[in-house]
Amino acid sequence: MADDTAQQASGTVETRAETTKSPSEFAKFWLQAIDLASTDESEWRKDGEDTLKRYARGKTQGFNILYANTQTTVPALYNSEPSPDVRRRFDIAQPTPPQMGHNGGPPMDGMPPPPEVIAFQQQMAQAKQKQEDSKQVSTALERALTVQSERYNFDGAMQAAVRDRQLPGRGVTRVRVLIAPKGTKTLKCEHVQWDDFRHGPGKTFEDWPWIAFRHRMTREELVKLNAKVGGQVKLDVAVGDTPPKNGDTVPDSFKRALVWEVWDKETRQVYWFAESYDAGPLKVDEDPYDLRDFFPIPEPLYQVKRTNTTTPVCEFMLWRPLADEMDRITTRIIGLIKVLKAKGLYDGAYAAIVEKLKALDDGEMAAADDAGRSMANGGIDKAIWMWPIEQIVKVVEALYVARDQAKQQVFEFTGVSDIQRGETDPDETLGAQQIKAQWGSLRLQEAQRDVQRYARDLYRLMADLMAYVWDKAAWAAVTDVMLTDEQMKLLQNDLQREYRIEIETDSTIRADLTRAQQNISGFITGLGSYFESVGPAVQMGYMPPDIAVGLASAFARMFKLGREAEDLLDTWVKKLEEMAKNPQPQQKDPKVQAEEVKAQAQMQKAQADVQMVQVKAKAEQDKTQMDLQAKQAEFQLKMQEMQAELAMMQQELGIKQQELGMKRQEQAADMAFAERQQQMDAQAQQRDAEAAEHGHGLKMEVMDAQAKARMQQGQRPNGGAR
Repeated sequence: MADDTAQQASGTVETRAETTKSPSEFAKFWLQAIDLASTDESEWRKDGEDTLKRYARGKTQGFNILYANTQTTVPALYNSEPSPDVRRRFDIAQPTPPQMGHNGGPPMDGMPPPPEVIAFQQQMAQAKQKQEDSKQVSTALERALTVQSERYNFDGAMQAAVRDRQLPGRGVTRVRVLIAPKGTKTLKCEHVQWDDFRHGPGKTFEDWPWIAFRHRMTREELVKLNAKVGGQVKLDVAVGDTPPKNGDTVPDSFKRALVWEVWDKETRQVYWFAESYDAGPLKVDEDPYDLRDFFPIPEPLYQVKRTNTTTPVCEFMLWRPLADEMDRITTRIIGLIKVLKAKGLYDGAYAAIVEKLKALDDGEMAAADDAGRSMANGGIDKAIWMWPIEQIVKVVEALYVARDQAKQQVFEFTGVSDIQRGETDPDETLGAQQIKAQWGSLRLQEAQRDVQRYARDLYRLMADLMAYVWDKAAWAAVTDVMLTDEQMKLLQNDLQREYRIEIETDSTIRADLTRAQQNISGFITGLGSYFESVGPAVQMGYMPPDIAVGLASAFARMFKLGREAEDLLDTWVKKLEEMAKNPQPQQKDPKVQAEEVKAQAQMQKAQADVQMVQVKAKAEQDKTQMDLQAKQAEFQLKMQEMQAELAMMQQELGIKQQELGMKRQEQAADMAFAERQQQMDAQAQQRDAEAAEHGHGLKMEVMDAQAKARMQQGQRPNGGAR
């Protein structure tokens, strides 16, 4: 309990939770954090103010080397607005085709494809669709970034950031979403004044827990920010850089309130605090942009980078003693030049002669008064004593030499070589000038890459914001690209968009035209020599074509031809790799090639005859080709006729076979009928025979009966009486 009492008495807090006990404690905590950040950078801010005053100093007797160097280095770092370059980061991997059909062959006609073939076709369609989605999203992003950067002076924001980098030592640019009266959302890259920015403690940009922007708000802006307490905030800052004089009062209409816009990464909230109002925050906003790193700024531009802190360093303070020395030397030179005048004394007796001399023009002569007396005294030059300027001239010359030496030390310190200023030594060789230009610009090249990185990060921030604030209709209206639902998902998914879409910029430095032409000329010459050297090896099969082109592509990257040329070379390599998978017939035997070369050499000696032979050969070849084509056509016609005759014969044979079958069926039926008839006749004959035999038996039985009857009647068998 005693510790809590002591802590409350001291007014300090140890945890973030303690700051939220009351709005006033919360406001005090953040205002103290901003004040501590200002204290940490107070020395640098003083150096920055002194540097800007020195840079803009107009009325001076010194040589403003800071202005001269800045006007040279700033255009060297940034002199051309970059264009966004958005493309697919990687090609979509193609699926491996399965073996189809029996023993790896194609499936039989009419048979449905097997499941593995259907799966492969689906995978191919998905891969193709992913390629198309990435292309469409890349096109939409590039168009949107181009339009937005041109609409809100992206070039001006970049120039201001680079100039702040070169003078105070740090350049900051924020990306802001603007809402038009009709609800349309647009983006703007806005320069942040170098002394209106604060950040939390951290050795790197990624370690910063919060950042803050300072605003000078009018009463209307305060009320718009918070209608409830905006009218209670005290306006305590006068407009303008010049403070009011003692006793003067500034009207409220010319006063502002200092308001800090704090972006807290831990809570992902934005707080608004006024220095003259500690009762609580003026406003609290939830994460307004949903950015991956939360902050609406890229990593700032630093002139001097250190690994243990992110507090800027004003580079001018490192070589300020040399600039002060140049000022002192220049001041002495100016003072000596003021007294470096042709003046002197003369003998009063020669006043008339001196006046006459002063009135003479170039080449004029006049008669001397009392010339004898002048000659007797050794001449008039003995009576005139001139101001001794010879020693002053020697001192001035020595001072100029000393100032040039100090200037050269500044150039060596800052990396501004004499060749970059257009100053050359007429006795110096071209090689020496190229060496100085190459090595003297190494530090500038590093700074140029940092500026290009900064422009790229700004474009990426804008792309993140566009994906968050624009819907499908807005993308179609701005870019004239109709995105599908799947493409919108890719666009709005930060992780997928980063992996599949690459956002870069072209160079922020307008290259020297002569140097670019020399670079291209050197590339073309070297490429021709290279292929001339490796050509025979490729033709004889000692070196694969894709290896030769791959080496050429690797060499080409040393010439900085740009991404488009490198992409074309990569495409060339891929095509050759595909051709290698389907090799062409082997080249002719080297001996045969040698004989052909020898024959060509002999033919060149008699070029006219060879041309005639070639013409005749061409004619014969054409005639032979025509005859061959005619014979082929005739042969094809005969083949067609034979095929037609064969088809007719086959058709007739089929008909005859059908007729023969029918005849055979009829004969078989007739034979079956005849056989049946014979069977029936035989049966009839058998029945007749059996009937005759039976009738004969009956007849015999009747005769026997009659005989017996007659005998019984006493009749003889032949019918007579006994």
